[in-house]
Order: sequence, then C-alpha cells, then structure tokens
Amino acid sequence: MHITDHFGAENVEIRDMQNGWWHYTVRNTKAGEMYIIFTCYFNEAVLQMVDFVVSNKRMKSGSWDDWSEQKELENLAFYKHWLTSQIGNTRGFSWGSIDAFYDKRSGGASIVLRYKA
Repeated sequence: MHITDHFGAENVEIRDMQNGWWHYTVRNTKAGEMYIIFTCYFNEAVLQMVDFVVSNKRMKSGSWDDWSEQKELENLAFYKHWLTSQIGNTRGFSWGSIDAFYDKRSGGASIVLRYKA
C-alpha cells in the first residue's frame, strides 16, 4: 500500500529535495473533530521531524492574499493551547521534543515534533 492509497492522491504531496531529504505532506487528515495537515521530514530514510497544524475545520491550501502576522500569532496561541490539552506542559522527552512555534522566515505557525539525533 502506498501513502496515496490511504489518504488519497489529492491530499498527499511527496517532495524529493535531491539532497537525501524527502518531505511527505498529508492534508486534512481527520482525528476526532480536528483536521490535521502534517509534513514528515526524512533524511536518508530516517524520520527526523514532523511539522503539523490543526484546525476544527477543513483547511484549504493557503494564499498570501489572506495572510497576516496577527492571524499566525493567533494560530500559535491556539496550537500551544491544543498541545497542552493533548499532552500537558511537558515539551522535552527522552526521544526528542514537541512544541508550537512561529517562524518569521516562513511566515507560519505550526507544531514541531523533533527526534533526537
């Protein structure tokens, strides 16, 4: 079974970065009442990081037309609250870490799960 067989080809994007890294993005996976878009980052076939966003409604592909830093900071607050409701306040673990961040460079907020090297 291929990832597109499970999630649907229209919801999956696979990118070979041509440097040993592969990015697998799956859009609008439903978990309970929430929709999740997640990207798994593999280096030499080893999962290094998972970056995801959650929403209580189906998410469309973004456009810079409706972007604002204020909106992303509101998303950040929502992600931090959601993450705390799911796992509590602990963010560091023996296997790695998870937290919500706003990245000014990319202009987006998300939850990032990183495995220790």
